[in-house]
Amino acid sequence: MKDKIQKLENLGFTVNESKVFMSLMSGKVMTATEIADSANIPRTSVYEILKSFTEKGICNEIETPTKNKYEIIDPEVVKDKIEREIKRSNMVRLDSLENTFNEFKALYKADSEEESSHDIELLRGFNKHRQLRVEQLIKSSNEQILLMNRLRAVVSKEQGDEVKKFFKRGGELKAIYEITKDFKVKIDNKWTEITKEELIDLCEQFEKDGVKTRFAKTVSQNAMVFDRETVFLNILKEVKGKPEASDIIVKNTSFADLICYTFDKLWEESMTLNEFKKTLKK
Repeated sequence: MKDKIQKLENLGFTVNESKVFMSLMSGKVMTATEIADSANIPRTSVYEILKSFTEKGICNEIETPTKNKYEIIDPEVVKDKIEREIKRSNMVRLDSLENTFNEFKALYKADSEEESSHDIELLRGFNKHRQLRVEQLIKSSNEQILLMNRLRAVVSKEQGDEVKKFFKRGGELKAIYEITKDFKVKIDNKWTEITKEELIDLCEQFEKDGVKTRFAKTVSQNAMVFDRETVFLNILKEVKGKPEASDIIVKNTSFADLICYTFDKLWEESMTLNEFKKTLKK
C-alpha cells in the first residue's frame, strides 16, 4: 500500500488524497464515512477531498435518499484526466519559467551594463574565470584583436568557437610572440615547454585559420586589445618558485590607443613567420 501511495504522491496527490483514491479504487460505491474508515483519516478531510475529486472528474457523487455515495470513474478516464492536468500544469510552469527568466535576463543585462561602466576590473589567480572573461571579450569584438605573448600562453591547436565566430564577422586577429628558450604553452590543461620549431608549427596552423603572426626578440608585457577599446593585461610573477597571475581589464579608449601604439611599433620591428623560419636555418 505504501508504495502505491508514494507513486500517487509522485503524481501530485497529497498523502490523504492518495489514501482516499486507493479506497475508491476498490470499485465499491461508498459513503464518506466508509471511505474515512477505509483510508483511516478524519471524515472532515474526506469531505474536502471528495468535493475536489468530484470537481476534477475523478469520482462521481451519487445522491441517495439517505446519504451521498461516491464511486471512482473508469480508471482509464481518470488516467487521461490526470495526464492532461500534468501536461497543463507543466505548460503553465514552462511559460512561467520563460517569462521569469526573460525578466531575469533583462535585469542581468541591465546590471551587466551598469557593471561594465567601470573602467577597471581585476582578476586574481589561475582560474577558469580568466578564460571565460577572455571569451566574453572576444564575443563582443567585431573588428580587431591584438595579442602580445611572452613566456607563457594558453594555446590550443584548434581555434575556439568564439574566435571562429569572430573571423566570420570579418574580424582581424594579429599576434606577436616573444622568441624565448623557455616558451611554454598550455595544451590540454597542462603547461608544456616547446621548441622554436614547435612554436612555428603552431603558428603555421594559426595562420591557416586566419591569425596574422609575428615574432619579437622581446615582448615586455602579455596583453590583448579588443576593438581598440578594451585592454586585457596578464601580469605574471614568481612567488616562492611558483607563477602567480593577476589580470587587469581596462575599458578606456585612451589607454587602448597607447597599447595599440606600442603594439604597432613592435609589429613593424618584428619578424614575419617566414623570416623567423630562416633564422633557424642559420
